Amino acid sequence: MKKRSRSLVSPVPGSAPSALQSLFLLILLSAVFGIAGCEQQGPAEEAGQKIDQTAEDAGDKMDEAKQSLTE
Repeated sequence: MKKRSRSLVSPVPGSAPSALQSLFLLILLSAVFGIAGCEQQGPAEEAGQKIDQTAEDAGDKMDEAKQSLTE
């Protein structure tokens, strides 16, 4: 009796991949592209971080001014 091997490749040539194979491929591609996309920051990300920091600093200064007025 011939033993069937379980692999990610469809056992019947020309048949559609199973749901598990499709899910595995989706997770693998998402991980690869997610990691590759997060390695470098572009100018838009850097500008966004500067805007966020400026807004946070302004909020801190407003809180300090509010506290000095209530004292």
